[in-house]
Amino acid sequence: MKKKNIGVRDKIARLFISALIIIFLLYSPHHLILLIISLILLLTAMYEFCPIYYLLRISSRKEKPKIQKRKGQSTKSKHVNK
Repeated sequence: MKKKNIGVRDKIARLFISALIIIFLLYSPHHLILLIISLILLLTAMYEFCPIYYLLRISSRKEKPKIQKRKGQSTKSKHVNK
């Protein structure tokens, strides 16, 4: 599978818009194109991967900064008792 390229805000927006379209379709079920769009938004949100973003080399996902360990430092924090 390809690298994830959809961030949290993008995922929430896709789920919200998909839900709105599905609610709209409950009242007017003759819109096949809206159903297809809703399913695409739902699937891309679930898998956190958008093929169009991939082709355009776009990512709304924030990368976590890598922590560099300096020489002589331990990874455990030291607690001082008072």
